[in-house]
Amino acid sequence: MQQERREQGERVPYYPRYEPSIRVVTVFFAAVLGFGLKHLLDTVKKDSLEIYTHKWLFFLVAVFIFLRFLTGSANNLWLEHQKYKRVERRRELAKLLSWLTRDDVQVTFSLSWLTFFGLLGVYLCYAGTAREFFWRTVYLLSATFLGSMFQVLWSSANLSRPIGNGATFG
Repeated sequence: MQQERREQGERVPYYPRYEPSIRVVTVFFAAVLGFGLKHLLDTVKKDSLEIYTHKWLFFLVAVFIFLRFLTGSANNLWLEHQKYKRVERRRELAKLLSWLTRDDVQVTFSLSWLTFFGLLGVYLCYAGTAREFFWRTVYLLSATFLGSMFQVLWSSANLSRPIGNGATFG
C-alpha cells in the first residue's frame, strides 16, 4: 500500500511549514468541542429540565454550528498557509524578534481565533437553560462575525496579505 501511494505521488502542500501546528490546533479544537457536546448529552433532569427534555435538538444545533466552524477553519487555514508556495516576508522588528516573520504572526493570530471560538463553543454547551443556550449561540456567532470583519479590515490595511484570497470578496 505504501508503495502504491509513492507511485501515485503524495500530495504534499507547497508550504508545509505550518502543517503540524495547524493540524494540532484543529484537532484540539475538535476535541474541546467534543467534550462540550458530550456534556450537553450528559445533561441530567435535575440540572436543567429544558435542556434534558430537548437535548438532542440542542445537540444537533451545536453540532451543525461546530461542523461549520471546523470545516471552514480547516479549509481556510489550509488555503491561506499551506496550499501555495510562500515567499518569506521578514518584518522590521526588534533584534530580539528578528527571527519572527509576518507569516508567523498571521498563523499565530489565526490559530488564536480558532482557539477562542472553541472556548466559546464549549461555553455554549455548558448553558443551564434554553435561553442561556441561545444567547450563548448569539455570542458565538457575533464573535465570528466580528472576527471576519476584523480580518477584512486587517487585510484591506495591508497588514496581512492572504495568499488564497479567502478574505476578499471579489
